Amino acid sequence: YVGHFRAFAEPFIWMLIPGIVLVALPAVPNISSALLGFGIVAALIGYALIYLWAFVRITDITHALYEGRLPPESLTRSLSWGYLGRLVDLGLLGILLLGVIIAGALLFIIPAFIFSVWFMFAFYAFLIEGVSPGTAALRRSKELVSGRFWQIVWRGIVIDLVLAGTVLASAFLAPQIVGLSIGLPWGFDLALAPWWINLISQFGITLVTSFSYALALIFFLARRRWGVAA
Repeated sequence: YVGHFRAFAEPFIWMLIPGIVLVALPAVPNISSALLGFGIVAALIGYALIYLWAFVRITDITHALYEGRLPPESLTRSLSWGYLGRLVDLGLLGILLLGVIIAGALLFIIPAFIFSVWFMFAFYAFLIEGVSPGTAALRRSKELVSGRFWQIVWRGIVIDLVLAGTVLASAFLAPQIVGLSIGLPWGFDLALAPWWINLISQFGITLVTSFSYALALIFFLARRRWGVAA
């Protein structure tokens, strides 16, 4: 990711834009409450749409770099919808996956946990392998997890700990250190800090999020290389 950051710069910059808007809007002098509310809603919608696009874009970039080649055209563009259709299909798959996990949570916590592990590779089964974005993607993900459930769980925990530590460093520690340098007390409330300090925090969160997309895909590609059998 660091060695090829130029390749990731485009989606990273786009991911940063809604955060900049959310941070900068309240700092605009004499902004009306109506305009502020509209800007916040627009930025949140932008978050959802841009992050969905960035997820697909970073997945394609990481796949190409990891494999040392460009992904096949059939995996980067749907035959009927084009790139937009690919995003729509991914969004529908996300809704399906969310519904399954919520159903598991209603049954109790353990089924929800099992479902979240079984189906953690569903997005990549669709984007990388071209599996149909529905129950076929869920079945393919479960197939990849079968026989390696706890190995995948522990690796996932390690990945989450790495990301959590990186978020803490980039989104909290960095702004706090900058705040100390201008006379703010340690542990100050970011909501009360100057807008440009919040921008540092937003930059860190966006950087970690884009990195996490690449890391999760590499986890999926590594799992495929282990082989499906236990």
